[in-house]
Parts: sequence; C-alpha cells; structure tokens
Amino acid sequence: MRYNLTYSILALCLVVFSCSKTQIGVNTYDIDYGNSASFDKDKMITFVDVVGDSRCPIGVDCIWFGEATISLRAVCAPGDTTNFELTFGDGINDHRDTTIFEIYRVELLDVTPYPQFGVELEKEDYSIRVLIEKS
Repeated sequence: MRYNLTYSILALCLVVFSCSKTQIGVNTYDIDYGNSASFDKDKMITFVDVVGDSRCPIGVDCIWFGEATISLRAVCAPGDTTNFELTFGDGINDHRDTTIFEIYRVELLDVTPYPQFGVELEKEDYSIRVLIEKS
C-alpha cells in the first residue's frame, strides 16, 4: 500500500511537470516547442511544430517583415483531436492568427525568439504565447 501511494505521487509529479508551460493570465499560456498546456480542466493544447519562420532578422533590412507559422494540436476529450496552424506577424498590422475549435478560440499572441542575423535557430529554441478562451 505504501509503495502504491509513493508511485502514485511520483506519477502525478511527472504529469504535472512534463507540461512545460507558464500560465501568464487567466487564459494566456506560454508553451515551449514540443510541450503542452492544460486548460479548462481536462483540455490540452500542444505546440507541435514550427512550420516556417520568415520574419526579417534583427540587423537586416528587408522589403517584407515576414511571418512565423506554427502547428498546434488540441485535445478536448480522448480521441477528439484537432490539428491546426496559426501565423503570427507580417510587420504591417501585427497580424495575430485565430482559430476556433469546439467552443474555444485560440489566438497566437507571440512567437519567440525573434530571428537575429547570423544566429541559426533550432525548433527546440521556440516558444509561443497563446490566448485560449470560450467563444
């Protein structure tokens, strides 16, 4: 019995700490590449991939400001998965892509880090900030 309780507590700690996210506000989350954030009790959103990042690097003069596109996976219930992509920025109007799944609206607020001239970014370097709220 004592070992079952120890293993249960250990498993719970692993689940809690495996979701590398920081809840910024009531509905705003920072999520590192490859990690997930839980919201609205049993729902989860995962930062799956960096599809592309064409944002103009710091230190370079560009004609187009560029944009970053990321891929997300939302799980509302076991077996109920939605995959989608969101795009951030174009420099002119600070475009923030939004999508609706189930009864939730997801808005991509930021993609970091911002590219710098001469610095090669790996996907694992990326983090996103999303707003998730009921629509």
